[in-house]
Order: sequence, then structure tokens, then C-alpha cells
Amino acid sequence: MPQGFTVTLLNDTLLIYMLELEDDIPSVVACITLKSDHTVVCSLQGKVVPASQYDDLAKGRLTQLVLSLSI
Repeated sequence: MPQGFTVTLLNDTLLIYMLELEDDIPSVVACITLKSDHTVVCSLQGKVVPASQYDDLAKGRLTQLVLSLSI
């Protein structure tokens, strides 16, 4: 996982996201959302990224997910 991303489980949805703080106001810069039906949605600066832009990495539903977290 790239440096600066945070992992959160929220209502059966896995979020892998990066926050940015500007003038003490946080905003989500980038987010990978893994829904409970194993579909993936990616967003960048508040806009959904078309699945065609990352279908070489994740096409359709995920069958396996491996997260490597460094402590």
C-alpha cells in the first residue's frame, strides 16, 4: 500500500484513502472503495475514476485481496 494511505472498515465497506489538510480542513484526495459485494470503486479528488482506467488491476469483482501493512 502506498505511503500516506489509511485503511478503514465502515458499514461492511473497506476504504483505502488518503486525506489532505488544507487550511485546517481535511478532504479525501484519493480513495479505493471495496464494497461488500466485492466490487471496487476508485475516486480521485471527489470524482469517480472510470473502471476502464484500472481494469488491468481490478476487473469486475475481486476474488482475492492482500493488504500489507507496515508498522
